[in-house]
Amino acid sequence: MSTKERLFEIALNLFSERGFKATSIRAITREAGLSIAAFYNHFSSKDELLKQMYAHYVSQYITGKVVQLSEERLDALGPVHLFQMIGESLAQSMKNEKLVRLSRIIMMEQYTNQTARAITINDKKVLLDATEQLFILMKNKNMIAVDDPEIIGKIIGYAYLGFASDNANYSLIEGEDPEARILAQTEVILAYIRSILTRPC
Repeated sequence: MSTKERLFEIALNLFSERGFKATSIRAITREAGLSIAAFYNHFSSKDELLKQMYAHYVSQYITGKVVQLSEERLDALGPVHLFQMIGESLAQSMKNEKLVRLSRIIMMEQYTNQTARAITINDKKVLLDATEQLFILMKNKNMIAVDDPEIIGKIIGYAYLGFASDNANYSLIEGEDPEARILAQTEVILAYIRSILTRPC
């Protein structure tokens, strides 16, 4: 494990226990057995640590697991299968314990911390833009019969965001299965998509 990865792990544990704001750089370096200078060799600030940590854990999850939302994938899979795979991808993310813990921290900090808010806004924009564009494509390809694909695409995107946020919290509850919950919630979206298809699949 590299020094940077070690700092990620220690910071994640301390942020989870104490909160982001209450955890100092000194506390992180003390726990890691490193000097403060060693911290600044890797990060310009605690906010920069948070940003890089999130990118690191997301990149670990994304490799081979996230559905590419593109016209090519839509043509290859069809609407129902593609949106089913989006739900399955979100469900898989619930198995990444570090990413779930960090996502909860960012959700809590977004109201008071600019970096956490920027991460949240960017993640929302990426998903909402993707689902909106997919619905526009489906309409243009005469795959679905709807009047407002942009609006419906955004609504579907917000539904997936809600699933992820909701189930990141449910993963804290013993006996709850957030993966199964997301798959069940996704079935509601799939039923709607099937109802607007111009051709059954």
